[in-house]
Amino acid sequence: MAYLNSERVDATQMDYQQWRAMDRKDFYPELVLPQCGIRAIRYTSRKGTPYFAHYGRGSIKCTVKHKAESEAHLVMKRAVAERINAAQGWTATVEYAPGSRAWIADVLAERKDGKRFAFEVQLSKQSREQYGLRSQRYFEEGIHPVWLVPKLEEFRELKVPMLGTGFAKDSKIPDVPAQLMESATRHCLTGAGGNLGQSIDGLLGGSITWEHGSPSDQWRAQQENKRRVREVFGGYSDGSFGSNFARAAERPDVLWPAARQIRTRYEMHIWASVIRCPESACEVLVWHAQESAVMERLDAENRWQREVNWHALEKVDEWLLGSDAAVRRAVLRGVAPYSRGAGAFLCPCCSVEIPEWLIVLLPSDKWSLVAVPGDGDVPAVEGRPLKR
Repeated sequence: MAYLNSERVDATQMDYQQWRAMDRKDFYPELVLPQCGIRAIRYTSRKGTPYFAHYGRGSIKCTVKHKAESEAHLVMKRAVAERINAAQGWTATVEYAPGSRAWIADVLAERKDGKRFAFEVQLSKQSREQYGLRSQRYFEEGIHPVWLVPKLEEFRELKVPMLGTGFAKDSKIPDVPAQLMESATRHCLTGAGGNLGQSIDGLLGGSITWEHGSPSDQWRAQQENKRRVREVFGGYSDGSFGSNFARAAERPDVLWPAARQIRTRYEMHIWASVIRCPESACEVLVWHAQESAVMERLDAENRWQREVNWHALEKVDEWLLGSDAAVRRAVLRGVAPYSRGAGAFLCPCCSVEIPEWLIVLLPSDKWSLVAVPGDGDVPAVEGRPLKR
């Protein structure tokens, strides 16, 4: 995007003849970049993607830090803008900036009733803090942010609207930008997505929604959940639940599964316990796989090793089928086996993430051994029954 005689010029919205006309030399002194006001020139990439850059390139001294946009970034922006403009009632603006210039959206989708989406193409790594800050800024402006990323990021305590497109900086550039809309897409929103084009259509049409609110909304909800849990399990003053939590574990509404064991085919012992979701009060089965046959107090560093929990999932389901435990197991979300990312247990009733700190603080005697290594039948063992 650039300005020509104070009027906005969007390279992605110009046809071939309009773009060719901008090659006239007398245009250059009046054509400027919006961020810095320095003279601009039009360029066309090898794949035919139009864009603007500094006139003179390296000889220009500009103090503004312009985004270094790859061809992949430019093509994705153009494809998204074209899809938005094809949707009834919607208009796309590439590189939209408010009057304050406090932020610039890669592609802003607007409808006459004032509803707006900011589509941000993020092909490079970005910190959780930046996702949170930039998303919050859009929410505060009444704009719904949507991040287009090569693959979904998993953050334990922060959720932001993302579409995983599979398209990265080093991906093959399509001959026609619209081909990107056929890419298979994963997302963390509510509703069926399909390919990228269908996901964007679903967002604009309302069939795909975001249920978690802004980062600040999520933080307030987390604090409220912790407050409600403290009301149930008792307060604490030393930074941990300690004996208050242990005493609360004896309450009749705190459960653990019956001690019936099955065999596993790998050298892991699977332990399970039941905890109440702070949001819905649903009874949720959580589990942990470890080498030791003695359950020790968990800590935040070794608790969330998702590769062993993924392997344990099948055995947990098998145990539940043959058990009289009237509970539903947690939904395991986040990473595939052997991946290094952080996952999470979700409540099967309300899909809220079960707080990690709450599971870690379960006393050792509230876990039951449900599967042990080896082959053959497992003899009956003494253990705790399901307690109500």
